[in-house]
Amino acid sequence: MANTKPCPKCKVNIEKNQGCNHMVCEKCKHQFCWLCLADDLNYVHQHSGKCNKFEGQKVEKDREEAKHELMKYQFYYERYANHEKSKQICQK
Repeated sequence: MANTKPCPKCKVNIEKNQGCNHMVCEKCKHQFCWLCLADDLNYVHQHSGKCNKFEGQKVEKDREEAKHELMKYQFYYERYANHEKSKQICQK
């Protein structure tokens, strides 16, 4: 399991034990790229360079969005928690 990836089409686990990154699933005959699991017909995908492009800006954007969502959650949670404390004090 540690050295396999699922076929993007039928989800059967496939082990790459030699050769290039162009894979053909033995079960459904789907052709795909081992690196990114994208469709890989006639090696067109590999020559496009998609697998070899680092998308650092996308990663940074995702990180900033996650940070923003966490800050938003903390903002509202702090207000909720303070409201609950006030409610408990009032009930005493």
